Amino acid sequence: MDALVKILNVLLLSLICSIAQAQEHLVPESSIYSSIQTVRDYHLYVARAFKKSDSSDVILKVVSIHSFRPESALFLKNVDNKYSLVFLNAESHYWKTHLNNAPAHPIEKCNISISNQLALELERVWLTELFKARYAADVRQGMDGSTYHFSTPNMAGKTWSPDRNTLMGKLVNLVLELQKMCLTNSDTSKVYSALEMLAVK
Repeated sequence: MDALVKILNVLLLSLICSIAQAQEHLVPESSIYSSIQTVRDYHLYVARAFKKSDSSDVILKVVSIHSFRPESALFLKNVDNKYSLVFLNAESHYWKTHLNNAPAHPIEKCNISISNQLALELERVWLTELFKARYAADVRQGMDGSTYHFSTPNMAGKTWSPDRNTLMGKLVNLVLELQKMCLTNSDTSKVYSALEMLAVK
């Protein structure tokens, strides 16, 4: 009996460690060839809805997909070395509208200029985390929650509802602070604080 308890404890500890590790890096995006058709159709619908974020001058973006509130896209554009941050929000939850193939009309909530210094720092963070993206031993995914899809023109990775104190939780916090900064056109202090938190290992 004691041996069985020890084995179960080891398995539980391994599971906890695996879940924790999964929140320390992005996971590569799923292939269209491995997705369930309904899920694939939904993501294609969202991608088409946020087509503004696919223009050639976009250098990075994150698409946020939530179970119980509308989707959004935050992206950074570089036009003639002038950077702007744009935030789009779905006018309704697209899981329902995509089933009827209704046209999507996302709302541009804000579009602000940011400094070259901040833009380059954001690009560094995106590239760093995307280069580290890898599959986890155990898939950490649930039916509800929020999935954040990070990408540059050549790479893409995601994280699902990470705990706040994990690396991925801090990355999501950066996204939330960028959204707030864009929406309120406020100063960059909280964004830089979020960047500093990412740098603390």
